[in-house]
Amino acid sequence: MALGSALAAFVLSFAGYVPDAVADAARADIRSADFLVAGAQLALQAVAVWFWPMDGDWQGARPN
Repeated sequence: MALGSALAAFVLSFAGYVPDAVADAARADIRSADFLVAGAQLALQAVAVWFWPMDGDWQGARPN
């Protein structure tokens, strides 16, 4: 949780976020970061599923 908070703080700092007056560029950077994080998580999940060891016959064992 602390790492996520630190990452969010770095993203806000990089975007030039000022709580009193949020610039359009900061909004766009924050929006982009939000979608990039979701996309990266989706990609990591796909890689994990792709390489996860399967139990049993992966072709679907049929009774003889």
